Amino acid sequence: MAFMFCLGFCANCKKSVTFNPSKVPSIRVNGEKEPLCFECATKWSRLHPEAKFEIDPEAYEPEEVS
Repeated sequence: MAFMFCLGFCANCKKSVTFNPSKVPSIRVNGEKEPLCFECATKWSRLHPEAKFEIDPEAYEPEEVS
């Protein structure tokens, strides 16, 4: 059994963040999906309730891979 996560920077605040690449909330920047840290994703969901934005509980946890 193995686990994987990505290390990147939040598209909004530029803070370093580890995340599950298939579940992390993201926004498009110049056509590319860029991750949001938990704090920025939470702020985004409060500011844009019409988007029905939910943060997956596993978004910032390692993903099990075979």
